Amino acid sequence: MTKNTLHLIFSLDGWHKAKPLLDSDDKVLFLQDAVYQLQANLAIETTSLYAREIDVTARNIKPTDNITIIDDATWVELTNSTHNVISW
Repeated sequence: MTKNTLHLIFSLDGWHKAKPLLDSDDKVLFLQDAVYQLQANLAIETTSLYAREIDVTARNIKPTDNITIIDDATWVELTNSTHNVISW
């Protein structure tokens, strides 16, 4: 089993703290106000990037093309498929 991590990003500050610690096989899920960051180029190509659909819709955000929009059921699947989960 790969020891990858799911990073749950809840704020812009959380993103700035997590970004230097990302490994290439990690996954990043943007939630709540962190979705505002998705309007910019995140400059992370090797990490899987996700955003929670309800948060993107509530804030009327159009993420860049490299972001996968997911629902809560997929969030649970991501959590189950990773070794660690860290909230930022």
